[in-house]
Amino acid sequence: EQLRGTPRLAIDTEFVRAKTYWPQLELVVLATPEIEAIIDYRALGTLAPFQELLLDPMTLKVLHAAQQDLEIFYNLLGEVPTPLFDTQVAAALLGLGAQVGYGRLVEETVGVTLHKLETRTDWSRRPLSDAQIEYAMDDVRYLLPLHEALTSRLTALGRERWLDAEWESMAQPESYQRPAPEEAWKRVKGMHRLKPRQLAVLRALAAWRENEAIRRDRALPFVVRDEVLLDLARRAPTTISELHNVRGLRPGEVERQGGEILAAIQRGANTPRHERPTLAARRRPTSQENALVALMQTWLKARSDETDIAPSYLATAAELREFVMATESERRSHGLMRGWRAKMVGHDLLALLEGEAALAWEPDDGEVRLLRADEPESPA
Repeated sequence: EQLRGTPRLAIDTEFVRAKTYWPQLELVVLATPEIEAIIDYRALGTLAPFQELLLDPMTLKVLHAAQQDLEIFYNLLGEVPTPLFDTQVAAALLGLGAQVGYGRLVEETVGVTLHKLETRTDWSRRPLSDAQIEYAMDDVRYLLPLHEALTSRLTALGRERWLDAEWESMAQPESYQRPAPEEAWKRVKGMHRLKPRQLAVLRALAAWRENEAIRRDRALPFVVRDEVLLDLARRAPTTISELHNVRGLRPGEVERQGGEILAAIQRGANTPRHERPTLAARRRPTSQENALVALMQTWLKARSDETDIAPSYLATAAELREFVMATESERRSHGLMRGWRAKMVGHDLLALLEGEAALAWEPDDGEVRLLRADEPESPA
């Protein structure tokens, strides 16, 4: 009731995830200019009625590196709390680093040095110590001053509206949804080395593991590890005795789950040839495409020096390769051609790629500038 109607709310979560499929929320830590508090979620087992405030469209939620916090709230509420402000994202647009840590950002912006002595603490243990409580509170008590300082600097640079696209992207539920069990095989490390029939077996095994992990709320490796799934897909055992010979499967697991594992293997092995999964050949970039990526990186470095935004935040090397190797229609809808990135670098990168612009080095000042085809050519 005291928090209802507050225009801004600083939020952080503390959770454990080492052995469970879903992150286990332990604490919700929050702050307004008037109130600092910790909600012991494990003791309560619910976010109601606090969730009304989380989902209130009139209350701005301020977080740092919000992805995991938002995933937890989405899993519990089925919605992403909005509107949002992520201080790490805002800091990146101010040239303070692509993924600046909270402690460093507080020190550089607010002038307070945090003592991070509880970074590896077990938040599931009770009672919480005074040191744990103080550590948790530090993670939110400076978020609102950070929001004010960062917003002021963004406004001065004319970049405040750039963040609209970032907040819209972060609010998409798809960002926090687990893939369907039938698609889980695509996340198994090493699956590219398998043949189509083996991939069909892996697909069935990975779907079984995903469903089993959800049912038991166990992290995937605690059901069956990736390397064991790959071995099962290659060997496709058909009997319990053969399962006992698979390295990495403990006897107790074979006794409890052997029948289900064999059934999954059989389903995969019996997949008709035309329904077996295949992997599209991953084309390597040509030497010309690599040269274009290198040219674009030169331009990104120049833009980074000019704007103080880290080159990797403007565009990663992987994004540049994807952009260069894409079809014309794919380029037009690429992430680099949306929002503030389109204005900052996207249109220039597309012009370089399509031969409508070139880079020139100015010997007088050592700067790199972009020359468009419709501009008078520089003496450089």
